[in-house]
Amino acid sequence: MNRYQKEKPQLIKPKKKIELNDKQKLTRFIIMILLIIIGLIFIGIGMNNCIKQNSGWKKINDTTGYLNDISLYYNLDKENPTSINKELTIKYNNYLANSWIRYNSWISDTDEVFYNMYYINNHPNEIITIDKYLYNSLKQVLLSNNYQIIYFAPVYTMFENLLSARFDYQACSQDPYLNNNQKEIYDNFMKYINNDKHIKLELLDNFQVILHLSDEYYSFCNEFFEQNIFIDFCYLKNAFIVDEVADKLINDGFNNGLLYSEDGYKRIFTKDYIVNEPLYDIDKDNISIINKIGFNNQLSIVNFKNFHTSDFDKKYSYIYEDGTRRTNIIKIIDNNYLNTSSINYFTCYSYENSCSYQALKMIDIYINESLDLSMLNDLKKDNINYLYINNYEIHYSDELIFFNDLNNNKLYKTIYDK
Repeated sequence: MNRYQKEKPQLIKPKKKIELNDKQKLTRFIIMILLIIIGLIFIGIGMNNCIKQNSGWKKINDTTGYLNDISLYYNLDKENPTSINKELTIKYNNYLANSWIRYNSWISDTDEVFYNMYYINNHPNEIITIDKYLYNSLKQVLLSNNYQIIYFAPVYTMFENLLSARFDYQACSQDPYLNNNQKEIYDNFMKYINNDKHIKLELLDNFQVILHLSDEYYSFCNEFFEQNIFIDFCYLKNAFIVDEVADKLINDGFNNGLLYSEDGYKRIFTKDYIVNEPLYDIDKDNISIINKIGFNNQLSIVNFKNFHTSDFDKKYSYIYEDGTRRTNIIKIIDNNYLNTSSINYFTCYSYENSCSYQALKMIDIYINESLDLSMLNDLKKDNINYLYINNYEIHYSDELIFFNDLNNNKLYKTIYDK
């Protein structure tokens, strides 16, 4: 072919424009509608799978935004787990939010449904009407041997700074046992706390209370705190919250759950499932589970320990490099504060008594220079079972308890205290 010869142009056939008749338009429209319906069906199935709950144990979502140290696990029924989960989630979060506001001394009662601890702290020397839950909780503490816990609020607030320390030098700066300046502050607070002329919470009739407070103590507290903090439930706060929320859920017919706080308060309300409670011990720096005990009935459990077992409960104790330990449990004895634990690990449980009731009974045994066995016998008379670990021995008072003998641990032996 001559290279200068032009190529023949290719002929493009003209396209025919075909008009759709009415029947064809209708068919296309129907197909489009069917595709949309099929798409919506698949979207609905996907959303339903996301919302639909399977039966069995599930952690119930906490949407309150208040607490991250209280959790509820519930065994959803096979018949209708989705609707049960929805109803339970709504009620649980409502009860949890109201209870937390009720017992908290650091926030205001924004919805003004009831007057809380914050309101009492900010209205001293006034008669205040509170709800029955808060009134009965205050009454329970004030009638106990450890009633002064209520007035320990400012000192306990400072002690929490010690427990939250990351390093020894930080803890030491907040430790009244190791820092003379801090000891002087604590001692000055104790002079007011131990004198009912300066502070006293009086319970009146018809759910009314009045916080008697001297001007002198008011001024002294304001030197250290920007916010009024004269009374508080301190380390008992979560005990009352767990008790209240659990009781309300049980009254509503939810009887297959487990509610607990990271600082050792637990309510089991199920008869269909065995809940294993781990037993911990500390040997020098080694913290480990040495055994497990099983429960399958409705009961309350309280656990005090002077070491942490996870990052979640780390804020409730501090261990110095030399092995010295500080725990969040403090008591007042002989007009002074004491933070020495008689044993490392102490658990009580009862089928009749609440967490708060047991905790108030346990304080005198746990916070002591040494273990008083006679006080343990008093617990049994009060229908409270105990379990403690000391010198590689697991002592227990309930003959019906059963151990799971984790990893065939032969180092520890179990001893039944008759």
